[in-house]
Amino acid sequence: MKVLLVQQDMGIRETEYPLFPIGLTYLAAVLRDHETRIFDPNTCQLESAFEEMKMRVKEFKPDVVGISIRNIDTCNFRNKHVHLQTVRPMAQLIKSIHPGIRIIAGGSGFSLFGEAIMRKIPEIDFGV
Repeated sequence: MKVLLVQQDMGIRETEYPLFPIGLTYLAAVLRDHETRIFDPNTCQLESAFEEMKMRVKEFKPDVVGISIRNIDTCNFRNKHVHLQTVRPMAQLIKSIHPGIRIIAGGSGFSLFGEAIMRKIPEIDFGV
């Protein structure tokens, strides 16, 4: 099975160096019997991140895409930003390329609000 693991696009680029997607690397390490790739859109310029993801999905043609939802928002009342707002457009883009792809969401942000996220983003097929 071909598995693409994608870090949630944070929707902003606050730091020069994005955080390493350690959870996705753990998953990739245990999926040894599958062809697995990782993509972190936060390493791309904000303007081109979705186009880069689109290209990767088209080229790799995964059977399953795992989206790691790390943060819901900034938790900073002076500089509030809702990171979750990028997840549905990501899922919609993936489904528009290959409607049969199964999308699995997980991550710490998903663990906090899994049921609400599944209702808000119907493109997600499964949650962990």
